[in-house]
Amino acid sequence: MAEINLAPSGADKVSSSGKKYNLLALIVSSVLISLTIIGFIFFFYKKYQIKTAFDQSKAKEQSLKNEIAYLDPKNAARFKKKIGELSSLLENHIYWSEIFSVIERSTIPTVWYDGLSVASDNYAIDLNGTAKNLDGAARQLVSLKKEKEFQNVVLKTIGSSDSGGNVKFSVSLQFDEKLIKKNKKTSAADSSIKIK
Repeated sequence: MAEINLAPSGADKVSSSGKKYNLLALIVSSVLISLTIIGFIFFFYKKYQIKTAFDQSKAKEQSLKNEIAYLDPKNAARFKKKIGELSSLLENHIYWSEIFSVIERSTIPTVWYDGLSVASDNYAIDLNGTAKNLDGAARQLVSLKKEKEFQNVVLKTIGSSDSGGNVKFSVSLQFDEKLIKKNKKTSAADSSIKIK
């Protein structure tokens, strides 16, 4: 059987310049496709950067709006009220540490306390303590009476607590209001903050 070939003779042979042209076309197409892909990646990256910057600027804008609203003169009445409440708290603050200092100063070495009750509304203290002996309890009562900050020092109860000779006692006393309240008149009007 005879071979039939419909292609022109020599068509199966590509010239070397044709091979170079095909290779060049392949390289150019690859470079164009790569540049297109890189362009898309760059575009989406820049779009992401712009969106992030936009979101940050929106957040900053909202923060500035909140700050402006905070400083708005309409809020001045609210701030003035808060400063007044704070001033009231400072003026009426109770300094319990001052009472403890006076009690500590007046306590003799042979006495210890195991109970303390304070009523700030009538400025009264009830102390429960133990002395090594009856003489110690009596000296403690005298020591409390000598304190100028305490008034109406009264021995409520006294009695033996155990076979070791210890004496339990209970004392009530009143104290000066100035001892726990140091009203320094630091009001909003006196402070450096002025609200019109």
